Amino acid sequence: MALSLHSDNEGPRRALVVPLGPLRAKRPVQDPIEGEPEGTELNPTNPAVRGLMADFRLLVNVCLREFLTSGVTSRAKISRLARTRAIESRVTGTIGLAAADIARSLAAGHRRRVREGRVPRVPYVRTPFVRVPEESFHFDLETGKLRLSVRPGEWTSLTLPVSNYLRSALNRPDRRVTQVHIGLNRVVFICAQTPARPYTPTSLVALDTNESSLDGVEVESDRATFVRIAFPEIREIQFRHVCRRQYLGNKKAHDRRLSRQLLGREGARERNRIRSRLHDLTRSLVDQLAKHRAVLALEDLTGLPRPRGRSVKGGPRRAGSRSFRRRLSNWPQGELHRQLLYKAEDRGSRLSGSIPIVRPKSARDVVKFRNTEEGWGLGSTAGSVGGPWTAN
Repeated sequence: MALSLHSDNEGPRRALVVPLGPLRAKRPVQDPIEGEPEGTELNPTNPAVRGLMADFRLLVNVCLREFLTSGVTSRAKISRLARTRAIESRVTGTIGLAAADIARSLAAGHRRRVREGRVPRVPYVRTPFVRVPEESFHFDLETGKLRLSVRPGEWTSLTLPVSNYLRSALNRPDRRVTQVHIGLNRVVFICAQTPARPYTPTSLVALDTNESSLDGVEVESDRATFVRIAFPEIREIQFRHVCRRQYLGNKKAHDRRLSRQLLGREGARERNRIRSRLHDLTRSLVDQLAKHRAVLALEDLTGLPRPRGRSVKGGPRRAGSRSFRRRLSNWPQGELHRQLLYKAEDRGSRLSGSIPIVRPKSARDVVKFRNTEEGWGLGSTAGSVGGPWTAN
């Protein structure tokens, strides 16, 4: 799983999540390091790691109390306090600075809510965790061993399950792991990514998002080709889970608590299955776009008028039947476009760069795209539909 972050000093950052299951968390030490007893569990239940997480939570709360009571907003003014508290807690100074950064962000959010007139509770961190900067850890992709500097002269380690996707994502030359977030059930790698330079495109791929396919045209300088990317399994998964939810709702109608729990679990499973298949689809599509050095054009459905419908027994006007409205609400158009946008932005190397994306409002805007000396872009006049614009 990849999440988008932003930084002022560096380029965009990505968060790669590694879940720690109950079976994975009990893996014994394969290669114990010096100074640690053989057979120590390398997981967040390790006493050394749990102690580090508890000390880090305490540091965050101490720095947060200092931010709120003294009114300090600068990181430089709180850094001395953070380092002093870190030495008293017997952790490294870099971990203390990471705790101060988290406390500063929590204090800024609290002050913003107070200015807006809301009366929130004073923030307080209750769940133990630790945010380790790059100076205090080392991760081996081959063995999955994550070594942490607990305090000066003392190290501990975790053995993480390394998937092929995680290995390929961390091996990219434009990414660098800057922080590691360790929680009770997951480990998050925060990577700084060098922004890729957009390449000069040689073709245009305009796609229309339908319910079970992406239909469009690939336009080059001398020809146009029809493109169709089908994903009928999405509708099959949705229909199967709709039937299961109806069955569970009727069977457990007498127990609202159990019905809500089962329906929520079924909905989460449906979302995870659809999101996984959309990731496979968008990843392969972005790879093909980078291979053909193409511009991606997607429709922009914002600002469209609401469909007119008929009212039933004096109620609100509704467009279409109940099954039609359910199909529209389950249409994963927004998630599909979101994945395409961020993957096309990040895709590329030093040779290709990132994939440019345009959002035309109508099909006429797609026709206006012309191949100029600077590359593909909107021309001053609409191009002809015949000739090289005709799909084969």
